[in-house]
Amino acid sequence: MTFTFLMLMGLKTRQNLLLKRVIGLKKFTHITPLNEALKIESVGQIYFKHKIQNQDKFNTRKF
Repeated sequence: MTFTFLMLMGLKTRQNLLLKRVIGLKKFTHITPLNEALKIESVGQIYFKHKIQNQDKFNTRKF
């Protein structure tokens, strides 16, 4: 499945809001320091890492 840029941005926003709600922070809290402290990857980072890994597997297959 391929995600568009807007889909990834929407997922990133929802991930950030969910994290803030779980921890009990305000809506306007800066998320970057929080993600770094908790070592949380964004949806986009996970998507591209997975996409690259699958391309490597596909490129190394012998037909």
